[in-house]
Amino acid sequence: MNIVQVAPEYWPFVKTGGLADVVDGLSLELSRRGHQVTVILPYYRRHIDTTPHPLQTAVDCLGVPMGSSEDWCSVLWAEREIGLTVYFIEHDIYFGRPGIYHEYWAEYPDNAQRFIFFSRAALQLIKALHLEPDIIHCNDWQAGFVPVFLKTHYLHDDTFKNTASIMTIHNMGYQGIFHKSNLYWTQLGWDHFTSIDLEYYDCLNFLKAGLVYADLITTVSKKYGTEIQTPEFGYLLDSLLRERSRDIYGVINGVDYDDWNPEVDPYIPQKYSADDLTGKAVCKAALQECFGLPVNPDVPLIGMVSRLVFQKGTDVLMATMDRLLKLDIQLAVIGTGEPRYERDMNFFAAVYPERLGVKMIYDNSVAHLVEAGSDMFLMPSRYEPCGLNQIYSLRYGTLPIVRATGGLDDTVENYDPLTGTGWGFKFFDLTPDAIYNTVVWALSVYEEDKDVWQKLMLTAMAGQYAWDRAAATYERIYRLAKEKRFPSIPA
Repeated sequence: MNIVQVAPEYWPFVKTGGLADVVDGLSLELSRRGHQVTVILPYYRRHIDTTPHPLQTAVDCLGVPMGSSEDWCSVLWAEREIGLTVYFIEHDIYFGRPGIYHEYWAEYPDNAQRFIFFSRAALQLIKALHLEPDIIHCNDWQAGFVPVFLKTHYLHDDTFKNTASIMTIHNMGYQGIFHKSNLYWTQLGWDHFTSIDLEYYDCLNFLKAGLVYADLITTVSKKYGTEIQTPEFGYLLDSLLRERSRDIYGVINGVDYDDWNPEVDPYIPQKYSADDLTGKAVCKAALQECFGLPVNPDVPLIGMVSRLVFQKGTDVLMATMDRLLKLDIQLAVIGTGEPRYERDMNFFAAVYPERLGVKMIYDNSVAHLVEAGSDMFLMPSRYEPCGLNQIYSLRYGTLPIVRATGGLDDTVENYDPLTGTGWGFKFFDLTPDAIYNTVVWALSVYEEDKDVWQKLMLTAMAGQYAWDRAAATYERIYRLAKEKRFPSIPA
């Protein structure tokens, strides 16, 4: 198939979260399975890393209809590998800024205009390149207007005569909600501003737009696909998602085991495998030293790589942090987030300097060391569409302690002391007691039965979430999308 991915981020060029890894992993696997894959993203001049893949000019001047006139941009390109080409929409007024979406936690006030432009430019580029895609796969709200434009402005365009669209929800908490006056930039009439179309509580909602117009909808885990159809997780779009329940497919993200694998990881001091775990002890000592913690092979070390935000359950974790740090444990935390949570984390690090090490940055090499050197990995998320770090942790023999929500519940099998099966520890209620008690439970297994712990580690390290399985599922979904939109045309 000829597949176009439209996304706001794409590793290894630009990344603020797991979305970039997902788009990269899926695109690479699809291209290796013989499909022609194109990725389109904005050219964030100050953030795009072009070191591994130098960019060339693809289109000098591309016209993009906007509002009552036409805007212009250029397009750059790079070949990620044979069969996978990446195009960058270059428009410095929109994308040449100090931040990607915001500065100092303040959203850019013209984000609606920026990403309406991006969505329209992506389709204009597809026309200019004569790509004639089978599938346009849209990721997150920033690409939400691509399915809308596909079925309005480009409905009778020959370039898209065989094109179906997929909308992937990576996180319902981010929807792209803006003032209704931004409808002007779409060149669509007010007849589209209704409750069954683009209107959302008298605002314009980019994610809703994509969900209404896309042929099929995917989420990044099966459980999250069910959860978002409830008021608790649907963020006021649950009724729309229930109406489209037959069109929703949950696909657990894969991970790149060429990157996240202790057997080949270049960021850790000693590689190791399920056949020889000695290197994990070396990594643990290096992690303790990196975070300024006492180097002690016997103390249980819990890692966290997380944004310190409400979604991640940081507020509930803070409520039990004092009790946790009175246990005989060490905690290594890397990540940034809301200032109040950063202050709280630094406060506890000052009170318990031999128990808690904190790095308020995101550093990929340190993140790899946390995965490799920790005995356990803590994710007390309020909700988690899929989550990647718990999957990385499994491959490194670092047993996850997670709240049973979304992808965390799908990917972590709870340890059963009666059968000895499982590879992690889950709690269900997001409360300070639940976090504390589950950590204590994991510690008891770690300290009292080393044979069981090693068995759980080896089970976890089997590597069950490679991209080939997810890509095969997406291939099936793509065919279903084609059949849905063009029932008389073989997919």
